[in-house]
Amino acid sequence: RVVEDFVRRGWNTVRFHHIDVTITKDEWNNLWGRRTYPEISPEKLDRLDFLLAEFKKAGIYATFDLYAMGGLGSCEGFDRPLNSNTVKAVVPIHRPAEDQWFRRAMELFDHVNPYTGVAWKDEPAVVFVTLLNEDSIASVWSGADDVYVKKYNEWAKVKGYAQYGKKDIAKRKEFAEFLYEVKANANRRMSKRLKD
Repeated sequence: RVVEDFVRRGWNTVRFHHIDVTITKDEWNNLWGRRTYPEISPEKLDRLDFLLAEFKKAGIYATFDLYAMGGLGSCEGFDRPLNSNTVKAVVPIHRPAEDQWFRRAMELFDHVNPYTGVAWKDEPAVVFVTLLNEDSIASVWSGADDVYVKKYNEWAKVKGYAQYGKKDIAKRKEFAEFLYEVKANANRRMSKRLKD
């Protein structure tokens, strides 16, 4: 019925949003406090597979976020749970967190949809994928503020820029330059990692 409704409205693309939460066994339960890596529910993934296959049959393309709001458990070197308050900040700057993000991405991409016989990574009906939804680095970095202050000061030392503490760093133009560099490098690195 959903697919028929979309066809009648003339839409040709659908966005699957928050699937990083809704395909897991625990979904929204203790989302922000969870320190264990969330398991994918085979039943929920099957429903998503079926929905994608039905959209594909109707000529409707799909886009989705590899991360929107879900929990990713814990990672080495970061003392808080990886959740919507921290993932978008820490993934671009801390490799173990990026590894957790990549693990979940590949669990989905390597999965073969039984209704199409095609792995998600090879699915021509998937036209766009967002690495991290709503991840403006200037508004999320505070989710990993200790990491950013430490890494900024290492970067600033090499550049010959002033060192700053957490209290003074946010309004400094040098810090804005650092944030831009971190985000641009992360986007390139994460995109390449997925493509490879």
